Amino acid sequence: MAALSMVALQSCRQIYSGQCGANGSELTWTLNDDGTLVIEGQGAMEDWGLGETPWYEYRGDIRAVVIKDGVTSIGKRAFYSCFNLSSVVLPESVTSIGVQAFQNCTSLSSITFPEGLTSIGSFAYFNCTSLTTIMIKAPIPPDIDGTNFGGVNGSIPVYVPASSIDAYRNSEWGRTFSNIQPM
Repeated sequence: MAALSMVALQSCRQIYSGQCGANGSELTWTLNDDGTLVIEGQGAMEDWGLGETPWYEYRGDIRAVVIKDGVTSIGKRAFYSCFNLSSVVLPESVTSIGVQAFQNCTSLSSITFPEGLTSIGSFAYFNCTSLTTIMIKAPIPPDIDGTNFGGVNGSIPVYVPASSIDAYRNSEWGRTFSNIQPM
């Protein structure tokens, strides 16, 4: 029994960490040896140029991203080309997702957007070719443009609040996805 506990403890050990907040925000990141990248603290994430995130050199090791409550925005290019990323948890505190934030995350199969999300930057989910389901809790369609989901199958189900189906179908969401359904 003690050996099992020790193995469990060792299987989720912090291997890299640092700061990632914008404009004095107290955000930190931790990459665990199980491939989970955790972002936590209060405020907005930094915006980055291509290849500038502090975890970029480890992007092939990242399997899951957990963003904790208190984080208000996902920075530009934050998870660009994290090609093995298959799971993302976004808290209700996130209101915006930056340009190219998840571009080329080709293993990402589903995403749930929080209720307070208001905007998704250009090319944010471009070339996320494994996406098969999108769930959006926001009653008002978050702002997108025609580039956000380029390369994603336009007939995948997009689940939205039942009272908001017409708003989504009559927005850029309806021009991007043909299968908008009630949650």
